Amino acid sequence: MIYKERACEICGLEEMREVFSWEKKCRTRFGWHLWTIRNVVCEGCGFAFVSPAPTIETLNTYYAHSYAFLAGTQINTMQRIEFLESFCLKEAKSVLEIGGNQAEKFAAKIMNCGAQYINCEINSQVNDTVKDLSSMNNSSIDIIVSYYVFEHMIALPTMISEC
Repeated sequence: MIYKERACEICGLEEMREVFSWEKKCRTRFGWHLWTIRNVVCEGCGFAFVSPAPTIETLNTYYAHSYAFLAGTQINTMQRIEFLESFCLKEAKSVLEIGGNQAEKFAAKIMNCGAQYINCEINSQVNDTVKDLSSMNNSSIDIIVSYYVFEHMIALPTMISEC
C-alpha cells in the first residue's frame, strides 16, 4: 500500500489529533495488502478521516481485486428501508447506492418499492450498475445512499460534488 499525508478536505487545516490506529493484513484475489490506518480528527472543523491515506491508485487496485463479500453493517437491510420509507422512498423513481458491495437484498427491497436500484461499486467481483459516478451520463437520481463509505474516500468534496 502506498500512503500519502493529507490535510482536512473540509477546511484545509493540517492540524489533526489521532483518535486510534490499527494494522490489518488483507488478502485479495492477487495477493496480500497491509493496511496501516491512522484515524484522525481535524482540530479545526471536527471532520474525521484517515491520514496518511492510501493513494487513489492504491485504493482502486485493492478494491478492484478484492473478494466480493460483505460481513454486514451495523444497519441491516430492513432498518435502511424503513429509514428511507419514513421520508422519501415512496416518491423515488431511482436510488443510487455508493459502495453497495453485494447489495442484492437491499436492491430487491428498493425495487419492490417501485424504484430503480443503481449500485456504484469499484469491486470488480460485484454485480454493479456503474463503476464510478462520472460514468452515469448526468442521470437523474432521486435518492443517493451510502453506508460506511465516506470515511474511506479520498477527495470527498469532489465525490460529493459529483453526487
